[in-house]
Amino acid sequence: MTTFYKTDDRPAAIRSLQERLRFLSKHGIPLPSVFIDGIYGTETEAAVRAFQNNKGVPVTGAVDLETHQTLENEYQLLLKKNERLPSSPDFDSYAGGVISMGDRFDGVLALQLLFRSIADQNELFNISADGVYGEETATAVRLFKALRGAEINETVDRIFWNELALFSNRYDKRVG
Repeated sequence: MTTFYKTDDRPAAIRSLQERLRFLSKHGIPLPSVFIDGIYGTETEAAVRAFQNNKGVPVTGAVDLETHQTLENEYQLLLKKNERLPSSPDFDSYAGGVISMGDRFDGVLALQLLFRSIADQNELFNISADGVYGEETATAVRLFKALRGAEINETVDRIFWNELALFSNRYDKRVG
């Protein structure tokens, strides 16, 4: 059995796992509270065990391939079900449901402004806000996806938008 995360691991991906567990618990899956600290400790292990038990995967407390895929599928499903977040473009009616290189519309400007809202935390996200999806915006999208442990590409869909907006909202609450 290949284990993705286990006790005492400390990579940035653990934060992403913890954020997903917390998100799932806030949206109806009964899980113990998880502190987002990047450490796969006893709280995270307990939440993983509860998730595994709830979803009928072998309860080990470690995130193996089956647990990882089940957790990610559940997370993506819940993100898709979320209502359109404030200032979110209408992805369902725009260009096949994605924002991509070369696009020019108010949704691109809103995306750039979201990145600028988290620029205090990471200067790499301090990008121009000109409403044009160019290389600078694509680089910020790829970087955010890399930091979140997601597949790295330039595509912005509702799921990516919701993750970025939720991250920005959490950061604003911590700073403000």
